Amino acid sequence: MPAIEGASSTGSRGPGPARQLAVQVLAGLAACESLRVEWNRLVESNAGGIRGLDATVTYDWCRALSRSHLEDGERQPVIVLRDHDEVVGVMPCFVRSTSRRGIKIREIAPLTQLYSVRAGFVVQRNNPDYVRHVIQALQTHVPAWDVFMFNVVEAGDSERALQQACAALSVTARRIHVHCSPYIELPPSVEEHLARLDKSFSGDVKRRARKLRSEGAVQMRVFRTAREVEELTEIMMSIEKQSWKEDQGTSITTQATQQRFYQEMTGAAAQAGWLRAFVLYFDGTPIAYTYGMLFGGVFQNHKTSYVHALRSKGPGNVLRLAELEDLCSEGVRLYDFMGACESYKMRWGSQRYAVATYALYNATWRGRLEQLRARLASRRNESATGGATTEDEGGA
Repeated sequence: MPAIEGASSTGSRGPGPARQLAVQVLAGLAACESLRVEWNRLVESNAGGIRGLDATVTYDWCRALSRSHLEDGERQPVIVLRDHDEVVGVMPCFVRSTSRRGIKIREIAPLTQLYSVRAGFVVQRNNPDYVRHVIQALQTHVPAWDVFMFNVVEAGDSERALQQACAALSVTARRIHVHCSPYIELPPSVEEHLARLDKSFSGDVKRRARKLRSEGAVQMRVFRTAREVEELTEIMMSIEKQSWKEDQGTSITTQATQQRFYQEMTGAAAQAGWLRAFVLYFDGTPIAYTYGMLFGGVFQNHKTSYVHALRSKGPGNVLRLAELEDLCSEGVRLYDFMGACESYKMRWGSQRYAVATYALYNATWRGRLEQLRARLASRRNESATGGATTEDEGGA
């Protein structure tokens, strides 16, 4: 495998079995293809629960991101950490330059920072010592950078490992932003879940479902397999073109980068057994879809869309009711809506988890300047709020 830098070895610190850790920095995701199984196994070991890692940090997701979002993806660094030849940590990165007040700042971030959900450090069992070595590898093996930006789920194991690693390194990772996403804890039956919701809302959803069935043939189909990918893609693109998002310029069909990404990822998700896409048909015609993945026991809703001309029939909520019934019957107990806490999501459940964005500053003069700016911004925020802690603690 081509490497940007050669491997280096270092022993472990503290109690426990002796370790022999080796760091290698590879060039691009193609150089990591042989690591796919080990990489995904690391993610799966830290999945489970709403604060665990998800499919958006797997090798397959990162490869799709690299191919669709980066022109120079095969030149971007990938840190690989081994312990006695076993892969115990992986972090694909990308580097970008930004200008702040006329000063060019070189940021480095995990590739998942381009688009991910419940991200974090991909290390074996969220081991803080492995996280420490990954951060050290950034400092010693990767060409000069000023700020390292990354996301972790708040109050999750990855955040705790980060805090312990930073304490061991005597460095500060400053939390600069927090955003929340909604999720649902599903009971064994969809009727039990509906009983928890606002009665007028749940009653309206059931009424619309009955009315739609009285007007024509209603069917929901679940897409899971690789042989269904081409048909699913055609259905999604057709519905996207008929959705309200098309006129707004936010549909997949108006975003070339999104199209490339979903073309890359859908087949990979199906091959891995993660794909769960639900399509609602009315009189044999697809009118709504939910594109998602089931990973670590959590269903993630990545995309939902419907034919805008049928909005009055409530196709989005009728489909949601049917997909929740299917997931409940499969034994899935967590439904991650992802994204912002928008009202149409919150009607289905009010629980939330938070994803925190952190910045770690390098010992370059630009890095020190950015750290100073962040501290000053934090103090201004504290003064404005009377000393209270705010979600955004800095301005880096």
